[in-house]
Amino acid sequence: MLAQYLEAGDLDAAMAIFNHPTVTNVTLSEVLTTTSENTRLTAQVLSVKKPKPKKLQKDGNKFSKVEKKYDRLVLLRELTEGDLFYLLTETPMDTRQLFKIQNYTWIGATVGLFEAEYNTMLNHVPIIKLDQPLLPIIPTVIYHITRPFVAEYSDNLIPRPLYINQATLTVTKANVIIGCGADFCDSQHNVNTQCPATVTQDIAKRVIQCRITSTEANISNSPFTSASFSRLFLSAHAMNMHWYI
Repeated sequence: MLAQYLEAGDLDAAMAIFNHPTVTNVTLSEVLTTTSENTRLTAQVLSVKKPKPKKLQKDGNKFSKVEKKYDRLVLLRELTEGDLFYLLTETPMDTRQLFKIQNYTWIGATVGLFEAEYNTMLNHVPIIKLDQPLLPIIPTVIYHITRPFVAEYSDNLIPRPLYINQATLTVTKANVIIGCGADFCDSQHNVNTQCPATVTQDIAKRVIQCRITSTEANISNSPFTSASFSRLFLSAHAMNMHWYI
């Protein structure tokens, strides 16, 4: 339903379905405990992981390929209660279905999930099943997190959300680097790092690489790169120009 409108580029029609009065707002906790139709869940895309290429594993005198278990692993934060969850795609076709709109900055985007269902758990974080594509939503006050959520400190590798509200951020060691040219990833990595984008874009961007420190958020010299952040300081011409030595 949403897919056909997004395929045709009719975002307004897709939003009309998502915001229809018969569609009910739900939280992640409600998705985990009940199954119902005509529901909408709002979230923010935090990261998209693409598995590394297949490796050869030696079995006796033979080498066999180790099959990857997924195509993309998407980490999101639900925007009502601030809790984390995953979306997992098994094939490139599933990934293209999930991220129906191409040449869009998905990492950091606010998105709508139509009729999301609980699937299973991964590292104590729920994996949600979704049959419809992610719907890009323009962030407004109604999509802000209503419960401030601060990360819990832990020695294990369980993902923890961190919600920073009115914190002072200090930017240091800022310099311009050649970042990934894909819109999908917000250029949050350099050109030598594997990109989770579904569409290859060869033209690299000039982006600001820096370190972020915040006493309130207990962050110290955290590395950060983002095309969206860079646009606050660099013009589109400066970001897209090629420099030769």
